Amino acid sequence: MPLLRALLVHHNMDFRSCVARVLREDKRFLVVGETADGRQAIALAAQLKPDMIVLDSELSQPNGYDFALQIRELCPGAALIFLSGNESAAIMRATLSIGVLSYIVKGSDATDRTVAGSAVLARGRFVSPKRNCLLTDLKAGRPDRNAN
Repeated sequence: MPLLRALLVHHNMDFRSCVARVLREDKRFLVVGETADGRQAIALAAQLKPDMIVLDSELSQPNGYDFALQIRELCPGAALIFLSGNESAAIMRATLSIGVLSYIVKGSDATDRTVAGSAVLARGRFVSPKRNCLLTDLKAGRPDRNAN
């Protein structure tokens, strides 16, 4: 089975290094690039054509959402995995609607990352377990319980 080529985009170098280590320990992944900068990430994605991009939702220049929109055009086949501290169902719905494959709330346990990786391998969708109730609510047309 060929390795999935991963690009890591996160503003915090320590967090990015931790994700890189987790992926490198899993022999299904090959980390082909890392950056904290949104503009550089777009250039790297265009150059490297990764199979998956692990993306910080709090990215700046462009923000994570706008970055995801641009990546959809540059690398339409890349699986996007959003790492976010935001638990809002509205934000989750917006990111999933533009083709983000997995939405992982920062602070989720290692099981979340393992399941998310498996979802990417299977081209399935993954949302952190504590957010699944909100995903169900959204599909049923119920409002975001976390909205202000």
